Amino acid sequence: MTAETAFTSGTIGDATEIDNVTRACAQAGVRNGLTPSQRAAGANMSVDVEAGNFYVGGARYAYAGGNQAVDAAHATLNRYDIIYFQSDGLHYAAGTPAAAPAMPVLPAASLLAAVIYVAAAATSIVDADIRDERVVLGSSPDLGPPRYLGGTGADGALHVTGATNVDASAGKHYTSITVDSGQTLTFTGARNYVFVSGDVTNAGTIKVGTTAGGTAQDGGNGGQPTAGAAYATPYTFWKPFRGLLYPFTPGTSSAGTRGSANLGGTPGSAGTAGNLASSLYLEVAGNLTVGTFQANGTAGGNGGNGVSDGSSGDGGGGGGGGGSAGTFMFVVGGNVSSGTIEAIGADGGNGGNGDAVAPETYKGYGGGGGAGGDGGYVVMFYRGTYGSPTITLTEGAGGTKGADVGSGAGVGNGGVGGGSGGNRVAGAAGGAGGTTPANGANGNAGASWVYAY
Repeated sequence: MTAETAFTSGTIGDATEIDNVTRACAQAGVRNGLTPSQRAAGANMSVDVEAGNFYVGGARYAYAGGNQAVDAAHATLNRYDIIYFQSDGLHYAAGTPAAAPAMPVLPAASLLAAVIYVAAAATSIVDADIRDERVVLGSSPDLGPPRYLGGTGADGALHVTGATNVDASAGKHYTSITVDSGQTLTFTGARNYVFVSGDVTNAGTIKVGTTAGGTAQDGGNGGQPTAGAAYATPYTFWKPFRGLLYPFTPGTSSAGTRGSANLGGTPGSAGTAGNLASSLYLEVAGNLTVGTFQANGTAGGNGGNGVSDGSSGDGGGGGGGGGSAGTFMFVVGGNVSSGTIEAIGADGGNGGNGDAVAPETYKGYGGGGGAGGDGGYVVMFYRGTYGSPTITLTEGAGGTKGADVGSGAGVGNGGVGGGSGGNRVAGAAGGAGGTTPANGANGNAGASWVYAY
């Protein structure tokens, strides 16, 4: 089993992992060593952990290294277990086997070391089943506030007086950012990293761009709906903060499929996939005036209607999946004002209508609705006062299936609605096509974490 198979769907950015990162800001993390791995003497139902040092609650502890046994696998269900450190050493907690398993809750005064994927009927744990969750602290011996929060300032001051696009995928280091009222600053990279050594004063809108979702498919005969898979390759989204690195997995979305024709005519075209919002890491040494931040997906396209040529039944196209919202991570050395932060999943497209000019002989089925996009995620670290900006992370609604026309035996099948991909979990499924068109599923709601460090 590969790491992507074990961990891509359903766990990147789990609340247990986010909790582990926030604790690092309260002086809990790994100083060195403690790497988890499969048993060196031969893989079995256990995990090796190397020697090293760690902090919990600001106090330093040493671990001599050892092996941790893992409970036997369930016969038919998967689960996630965790290993973690407390002041007295290494601990283990088994999760609950389930069709969609969740991680155990991390106990108080603990430091997460690894998540272990225990597949149904597994007889050994290998490296691909172990996700390293160590938060390695920076080199500052006092574990105090980051010494260089806000970057270098090498790109100078950015003052936005008109619509401005900036690709920050390779990182930008400003001394300050000012966005005038009514103006928009858009960070266009798929993953944007922005460091500000002074203040961010946003009287307008700061947003991220979008990237295209999946392409249309020629579906023909409908078939079964499928969920949009979570993005296949995780990348490191959280840039260094107090020496921290944290993985983030973006979502995806897919187009609907075409309908099919019976004895000619034109089936409905596939709805296009909605665009996915990009993401932004913003590190500010000074104060953050929020204004409006947006990382919203775009709606899936509607499926086309079937068009009969007078002797056929023609299915409508499936609606496209809605684009998932993006993610913001803020690290602020000063105060955070009130304002609005949005990361809203977009609606799935509606399925197209079927058509049948001779309804007693032919029937055209409507296309399935596209799935709604997922709401996004916001993580906020701050050191000063917090003005409680409004955070909206709602999911998109699934599209409505198209209408069936006619009642004859000669049918044109409706296309399948496109799925939406999740930011952290497998996305919602588009509605079925064929002769049983259905509405698309709603997306998954987003989540936010706010932490004073």
